[in-house]
Amino acid sequence: ESLLTTRLLIALFGALCFGAVGLADDVVRLRHRSPLGLRRPVRLALEAASGTLVLALLGLNHCLPDGLALPGVGYCTLGPLAPVVWLAILVALAESARTADMDGTVCGCAFIAMLGLMTAMTLLGWFPLGVLPAALAGALMAFLLWNFYPAKLRPGAVGCQFLAGALGCVPLSVGWPGLTLPLALPYWRHGGSADRRLESLRRAAAAVRHRAAPPLARKAGL
Repeated sequence: ESLLTTRLLIALFGALCFGAVGLADDVVRLRHRSPLGLRRPVRLALEAASGTLVLALLGLNHCLPDGLALPGVGYCTLGPLAPVVWLAILVALAESARTADMDGTVCGCAFIAMLGLMTAMTLLGWFPLGVLPAALAGALMAFLLWNFYPAKLRPGAVGCQFLAGALGCVPLSVGWPGLTLPLALPYWRHGGSADRRLESLRRAAAAVRHRAAPPLARKAGL
């Protein structure tokens, strides 16, 4: 019972840490009028620090999984590479959710995922672990009424990062890290396409600036 509660608290702590990164991102957008929020290196460093804290807490409490189950293959042990893989998944999930802030995408995906996790934990008898997914599913069900198209409310970076942290930390805390990959599939899809669009816009803007620069500046590489 106490170990299950410890796993729950670690998952909640991880979600709050990622939510704090999103809050800092939103504050930079609003106060400094920067549409991109935190600089990417700073944001990635904060996300990596949040993930490292979660992994350290799981390791100290002997709850850190050392592998994952793959369909048709079975349980694959990753050994010392396991923490690196889990950290990469957590950071990639946070980045994808941040750029997937579309009408109902982030909250709808998180609602279905939390509902499934709550059901699975209840059937297995892990009632303390089902508290966080159940609470999030209930809150998201109410929020989705205002978030579906046309959205009147948006979760912002703080909500997206918090939900990404929960979606990554809850399966990791219960020893099912492989569940994060299929549960967050809409995040990977929308986040990846949004990153590609953003990169193409950056290249187009750079090309426009280059063409608008004076000839001498272009020759100098400015």
